[in-house]
Amino acid sequence: MDSMRGCKRLGSCFVPSRRLLLNEKLRITHRHQSLGFTLVELLVVILIIAILLALLLPAVQATREAARRAQCSDHLKQVGLAILLFHDNYRHLPPIRLPCHHGTLFTELWPFLEQGSVDQQWDPKLAYHFQPDVNIRAQVPVYYCPTRRGAGGSREGYNLSAAPCDARRRVPHRAGALGDYAGVVGDSDIPWDYIDRKPMPVGPIIGSLAKPPCGGSDPNYLFNGYKSHTRLRSILDGTSNTVFVGEKHIPIGTFGMTSGLDCSIYNADNLQIVGRFAGPGFPLAYGPKTPTNYIFGSWHPNICQFVFGDGGVRPITVSIDTTILGYLANRHDGFAIPSNAY
Repeated sequence: MDSMRGCKRLGSCFVPSRRLLLNEKLRITHRHQSLGFTLVELLVVILIIAILLALLLPAVQATREAARRAQCSDHLKQVGLAILLFHDNYRHLPPIRLPCHHGTLFTELWPFLEQGSVDQQWDPKLAYHFQPDVNIRAQVPVYYCPTRRGAGGSREGYNLSAAPCDARRRVPHRAGALGDYAGVVGDSDIPWDYIDRKPMPVGPIIGSLAKPPCGGSDPNYLFNGYKSHTRLRSILDGTSNTVFVGEKHIPIGTFGMTSGLDCSIYNADNLQIVGRFAGPGFPLAYGPKTPTNYIFGSWHPNICQFVFGDGGVRPITVSIDTTILGYLANRHDGFAIPSNAY
């Protein structure tokens, strides 16, 4: 009643009807309901995006790994080409390590991998331990598999050795560049890489004889050249049937460590740093967590890549029969293995 008296005094007054009040209440309720549906829809959209990302991530990772694997294959191809150029120049294959432990396959390939300036400063008559830092720390990108690591930045325990290759050598440790590849010495570690023993190793990349022979254990012993015992014509099984260099296995968590046989690839103190065996007793590693440290193996899923004597790079499944693997690592066993066997 008071409101009506007030309306009379003012001369006019709007009194909402019950229907108008009901409509306004419905409008407000509908607005709140619309906001509620919007939040639900937003959550649904977020969920859909999350599912799509979860589906897309493995595809992105697979694409990246495919690119890294292709780059690794290219690195091996360059190493294989360097070996062939070395053979063209010297008429023999490079040794896995030089006499008296003064160099390795990977120091011999420098001139053929656009590392001539590093090669010119390396004195082949001196042991690794007495070479300039610029040599032993020289990072060559093609010596690394990008799935595992790279040459960018030099630090111990990643791409510089953090421990000596052979504790029996009474010389101070000097950190040197690492690498992810190794030469194929043969299908068995009997004999080792010493080619002055009979029978000689059966792989394509084996040791060499000093001229004159090494004398004693002096780490600074000088020698005047060496003699290699393998040439392309020594590969009687055919270069397309014989593996020359492959990805060496380095157990996860052992970068730069002696326990992972991951010392400098320019240091010839330990054969298994730069050369590996493949065959019965020497299978391919199944993955980064395989504890064995003296075999071939990669961080690519299910395969390990090798460059053959003809310069071609082919993946070999990690489950390959070790007898067949041994045939591929032997240069003259009389077995020609078709590619569909591995």
